[in-house]
Amino acid sequence: MKFSHTLMLNSNPDWEGHYVDFVGLKKLINNLSSQQQDNDYSYRDDFYDEMMESASHNLDRAGETFYKEVEQATESVSKFYHAKRYELEKDLGLLLNAIAPQRNLVSNGSLASLEVSPLLPRNRGFEAKRTHRRCRSAFDIEQIRREICDLYTRYNNLRNYGDLNCEAIRKIV
Repeated sequence: MKFSHTLMLNSNPDWEGHYVDFVGLKKLINNLSSQQQDNDYSYRDDFYDEMMESASHNLDRAGETFYKEVEQATESVSKFYHAKRYELEKDLGLLLNAIAPQRNLVSNGSLASLEVSPLLPRNRGFEAKRTHRRCRSAFDIEQIRREICDLYTRYNNLRNYGDLNCEAIRKIV
């Protein structure tokens, strides 16, 4: 399978415009290659020497254009990657701060370590408090589990984004 198909199949559709334009850069390489082949003449005289010099100058400009395009694509990918990484790290920090009061629950596995909600009526007795604590804990744990799964998915998407773009640049250069 060609890499352009691999890139298309494995890219995140939500981030479509942020990937390296592999096909466009590949076309630019092919154009440069065909110009280089056109410049390889075996017959030389003054007219052809001038033509070769002009073609060589055009090839140099095209090469500069290519490297500018690669540099621009690399910078764009890097900015997007770092922005998404910042979002991910910020959300991870928020999750860790939300979990902080419940670290005893996570470390010792006891539901009894959570505080009872201040909204719970105080005259219902111990059993009601304990039941409420379990329900709230189960809800909190489920919410935390969802957040962790979401962060893990986003992390894998970002890692895949970085890997695909690195491979695209490696193949192009």
